[in-house]
Parts: sequence; structure tokens; C-alpha cells
Amino acid sequence: MFDTFISYRRIGGANFAARVYDYLKLKGYNPFYDITGMSSGRFDEQLKHNLVNSLNYVLILSVGALDRCKEPNDWVYKEILLAIEHNLNVIVLQEEGFEYPVDMPNDLETLRMFQAIEFSNQTLSSRLEILSGMLQRKKHITESPVYDVKVRKRFKISGEYMSFYEDEEDGRVVMRRAPVVLKSFMGRITGKTWFGDSQAWDVRAKIYGNKRIVGTYFAKSNIDDGIGNFFLNVKDANTLEGFWSGYDNVNNSITTGKYIFKRRYKGFSTRKATLQDFASVIKIADAELGEDYLTKERLEKTLDKNLSDELYVAVENATNNVISFCIYKKISYDDAVKISKGYKLRNMMFAKEIGYIATVATKSEFKHLGIATALVGKCIEKLKEDGITCFISTAWKHSGITNVASVLENLGFIEEITMPKYWYESSIKEGFSCPNCGNPCTCSCVLYTKIK
Repeated sequence: MFDTFISYRRIGGANFAARVYDYLKLKGYNPFYDITGMSSGRFDEQLKHNLVNSLNYVLILSVGALDRCKEPNDWVYKEILLAIEHNLNVIVLQEEGFEYPVDMPNDLETLRMFQAIEFSNQTLSSRLEILSGMLQRKKHITESPVYDVKVRKRFKISGEYMSFYEDEEDGRVVMRRAPVVLKSFMGRITGKTWFGDSQAWDVRAKIYGNKRIVGTYFAKSNIDDGIGNFFLNVKDANTLEGFWSGYDNVNNSITTGKYIFKRRYKGFSTRKATLQDFASVIKIADAELGEDYLTKERLEKTLDKNLSDELYVAVENATNNVISFCIYKKISYDDAVKISKGYKLRNMMFAKEIGYIATVATKSEFKHLGIATALVGKCIEKLKEDGITCFISTAWKHSGITNVASVLENLGFIEEITMPKYWYESSIKEGFSCPNCGNPCTCSCVLYTKIK
């Protein structure tokens, strides 16, 4: 489960790479360093797998490190291109005296745009503190609840929550979300949690001293032997936080990770959007998806009865303000193939129409409270009313993070393919500015699919 890939030239950079590796290990990171991280099997497949599944890419530019990059099979050259293509968090460590070669390949010119941390053999240790501040860690959910509930001496545990738990995916740690329903009586807790359409678990726990919860979970399916335990601390009336540990039958291992419960926000309703909602929707889109990504002209299509575009919004009941929106529509199989850049969706080939969840965004202070999941679920219900049983959705990926992955996966979508630089040409043509990379947009697009 590597979070940081260390790339270097053996001649001139091996000593620096070893020092970076030791430092990151002491700081609690899990870096990939080819001297210690390689196992049996093909080295090229291992390097690519561990690189594209990392959050961070640390490139050590020792003197002469790029001189061989004009060779098409050079591995440092390949690693750099993969890191940029898959939108990793690229951090450059540049040795004093390093110079970019005159005949450097054009596709490496982007490196000049990254802020470099200069170092020497004597100053590397102090520069690593700067490096540490630029690295990304696995995201934990720490936002304060947006609604105010009086905290009592004895907390009310019963209710609906959105849980956040660390899980393993393709060798790296990711944060997933899953709904949880809990009921408490006389210090005992029962409940259930589920992920998508195929996985569900029963929950049993006990409250100790009003502030501690200790329990177990076990799969409801007879063919799923997933089982484990968890410990939660009651932080406030709306937040439970702790750890889980258990047997992961998918990865065939004992795993542990962070576990957080956020009480689901109930003070909202969903409805079809009106013209009066457009200003609020555009404001959310500008902040979350990029300025000018959504325009009034684009939204007006959702009101045209001759088109299939639909716009639904989630509205805060107390203020009647729009806090989230979702654009969806019915498309043909050929349209779906165009969206997926030619990828053949064979299990949808004979579908008369396909439901496309095109755009989802939530106001920042209302994220991670189950609102987007409820809204997208509502849109799927509307499509099912029209007989739709096949669905696709697209999500942007930047620096290893996919923006609505847990929302879609929790509703039964599965990841199909990743398409690098998906919006690159359209961002130039349409002039919108990505909140992650500006203009042009270099984010990848992850295609998700769902059947029934």
C-alpha cells in the first residue's frame, strides 16, 4: 500500500533516494523504493502498478538525471510521463548544479512548471522538511457539521450516518463512504451498513461510559466471510471517530484503518430545478468544477422538453438555498461509446437507452453528509421510472483522488477505465478553468458503470 513513489537515476541519485526513503518512513509514509519494494515477477509491471496507484511522485533530479531521457525505453523517462499522465502529486527535488538537457523531449517540458526544491548533499536533510509539507496524505473527514444540535451529557446514538473508512484498492489506501443505520437501547447498539448493491454487514456494539463504543460487524451474505471489530469515540452529538480492524475477503488479509461516522444531514429536500436555481448552481459549479465549466446556456437545455437533459437540485429546507445539483440524461449506446472515447461497453450493447449521470457537485460546507448520494440516488430512480436499467457516469481524477468515487460506488457503480487528460482539448476550446490545474485541464476521467 504505497502512497509515494520515489523516482531517481541510479547513477548520481541512488544515495539521495535512500535518504528520502528513510525520512519518509520515519514520518509515517509508505514510500515505494525499488530497492525494497520490488517482489518476484515482471519489474516493469510492478513499477507501473505501484506508480499509478500512488498519491505522490517524488522525482529526484540529480546532476545528469534527464540526459538519457531522449531514449524511448528509458525508465526514468517513462516514470515521469506516467506520473504526469495519471495526475499524481508531482514534487521535484533538484540537486544544485542540475541543468535541463538541451535535447530534452518535448513531452517533458511540463517539468519546468513544477516548483523545485533545490538541495545539496549537505542541505538535503533540511530540505526534506519542505518536501514533507508538500506531500499528500490519505484524506480524513474532519469537517464540522453544518447543523447545530445541543450536546447532552448522554449522547443519542440512534440515527442514520454516513461512515468513512479506509480501505485497500489496487495496493493503495483509499477512503470510502458507506451509509450506516444504528439503533441503541439500554447501552446496546444494533444496526447495518452497506456498500453498493452487493455488500452489506450487520453491526453489534456496546456503549461504555457514554463516550466509548466497541463492537463487531459481519457480512450478511453467506458467501462473504468478511468480519471484524471497531472502536469509536463519541466526539460530539453528530460525530463518532475511531478505527476498524477485520478480515478483508477481497484482498485476503487482515486490515485496519480509520473509521468515522457523520450523522446524515436531514434538513434538505430534492426536486427538479427551475430557472431561478441557475445562479446558485453555476456558483457551486464554478467553485467545485471550475469557472465557466457550466454556463446558463448549458443549463437552459435541462428545461427544454425536446431534450433529455435533466437538472435536479438538493435544497436546504431552512433557507431554501441550493446546496447540491446533479445533471443527468438518457443517451444511446453510441453516445456512451463516444463519452468513453471508444471503450466498448459490451454489457450495455443491446440497451435501448442508457442513463448518464453527467455532473454532480455539492457546496463545500455540505460535503460528506450524504446529500450527493441521496441526490444521485433520486436521479437514478427517475431514470428507472422510464425503464432504464443501464447507467454510466464520469468523474474527474487529480493527484490520485477521484472526486465522487464513493458516491457512485456506494450506489452500485463500478470503475471501468481511466482516461488521461480527458478534458484537455475541451477546456482550451471552451475556456473553462479547472480548480485543480487551471487551463488547460489535465485531469483524468474515470468511467463508472452500473447495471440495474
